[in-house]
Amino acid sequence: MRIEIIDNSLIAHREPGDPKYRDVEAPTWGTTGESRLLHAIKKHLNANGNDLIKVLMWRDGHMVSEFQHYLRTRSPKSPGLMGMIWNPNYAIEGANQDWNESGKAIFAIERLDPKQLPRREFHGRYDQFRR
Repeated sequence: MRIEIIDNSLIAHREPGDPKYRDVEAPTWGTTGESRLLHAIKKHLNANGNDLIKVLMWRDGHMVSEFQHYLRTRSPKSPGLMGMIWNPNYAIEGANQDWNESGKAIFAIERLDPKQLPRREFHGRYDQFRR
């Protein structure tokens, strides 16, 4: 796998020997294969000095499908990329379909500036923030 980061896009290129990510026993189309592709991208980026985790988007409070995953920085103090990586075309098709057919998948990057983050600490439920 070869990864390019250009402006606000991440392009993952499939190289010879890289697996194809198929949808197997997925609750909806495009979920299982895309989740496994994001996991492979996370492993590749973390091996190069980032600290990303793969999360279901709705668990972080985003109003999206229950099955859509994305990569985000573990904490504001984490090294490397600060922000989130997600598939903006998720509702149309899974990124794994592009990966399997054309040999590349394109994801959007939303970058965060840690200096502009609100100073809140998470303690317990989502509605309990301390300032």
